Amino acid sequence: MIYKLSYFKEDAEGEGELIEKDVPRSERNASSMADESSRLAAYLTSQLQTEQFSSISHEFKTPINIILSSLDLLKLKLHSENPQNYDETYAQYMYYMEQNCYKLLRLVSNLLDSTKMENRSLKLMTSQCEIKSFLENTLHSIHTFASKCDVELHFTTDVSQPCYLNCDRDRVDRILLNLLSNSIKHMPRGGNIFVSLRQDPDYVYITVRDEGEGIQPEFLPHIFDRFRTGNDSFIKNDEGTGLGLFIVKGLVELHRGVITAESTPGKGSAFTFSLYRHLPHSMSVPAPHLPEDEEAKLRSLAMTELGCFTK
Repeated sequence: MIYKLSYFKEDAEGEGELIEKDVPRSERNASSMADESSRLAAYLTSQLQTEQFSSISHEFKTPINIILSSLDLLKLKLHSENPQNYDETYAQYMYYMEQNCYKLLRLVSNLLDSTKMENRSLKLMTSQCEIKSFLENTLHSIHTFASKCDVELHFTTDVSQPCYLNCDRDRVDRILLNLLSNSIKHMPRGGNIFVSLRQDPDYVYITVRDEGEGIQPEFLPHIFDRFRTGNDSFIKNDEGTGLGLFIVKGLVELHRGVITAESTPGKGSAFTFSLYRHLPHSMSVPAPHLPEDEEAKLRSLAMTELGCFTK
């Protein structure tokens, strides 16, 4: 059996003609099988890459966590033996070691998550969340850190009643902490960050706006690209890998939302993202409620892992 193959051939002036060619059935089947084989090979390669990154991630995290645990024990021992000597001699070095361990954990986690997003293998664990109080708690938990950087946090909303949606709380927390940490790092002392919430029947919309240095117009269209950072000074100051906002965009899209960025150099930036309110539940029971001190500790740790250090 003969099949007809048609394609459009252009000449140097951009004009073209429709070319038709008879293709035997055997060649058509061979071409189709080759395409299927290529797609299967690409899929298997991506899955193997994800598994390799996952394995590497655990391989890195284990020794880093052992170092952190050893540092905790060493701090307790040195502080109990001679508190004054510890504060004068060892405290700053312990701090540097802890921060760099957290930085390594953050980098490994970002690499793993970015690979999972590219391969569409990152899954959400959704449960019901009252987003208004959730935002207030997040801002309250990082208030101390922001105060140390001489930055004021402000939360405004016209939502008067509780606002519920189904979401992955840990992932939404990560979105917020990443945007807030970026704003704080690029904020002059005495600046302000404004977080606002609005809703409609299907989505909630959250905006993080700052009065920082802003983003250059030529870089703004690429702000969410993987492995893209602003300029040399940005890289030197923040040692960015270009994964933070790429991951934020992926997490927002997993919630069936959209994120946008607006900026004026020298006047600040605004990031607005939406979250779909009616995602299906992936958890059979609500997420456990942590005591306030334990929740604050976890949020503080998350901020540290995002690279927010005392100025």
